[in-house]
Amino acid sequence: MNEEFETVRQACAKVVRCAPETLTPATDLRADLGVDSMDATDLAMLLEDETGVKLTDEELWGVRTLGQLAELLAAKTVA
Repeated sequence: MNEEFETVRQACAKVVRCAPETLTPATDLRADLGVDSMDATDLAMLLEDETGVKLTDEELWGVRTLGQLAELLAAKTVA
């Protein structure tokens, strides 16, 4: 697993209060974890605090899985 995925996994585990080792790149934010708009805002803020990368609500809602979120984070880190 890459660094971005591990960052996303740890942040998501904090927001939804679950064990990080249960989260995979295929884990669906909404269907599997029940992430709602408040959780998404918390997740975006936590990721920004940890990485310095700002994710908009539109970007966050445009991804479904943790793997997609890690890819988005990686792309924005390079940009």
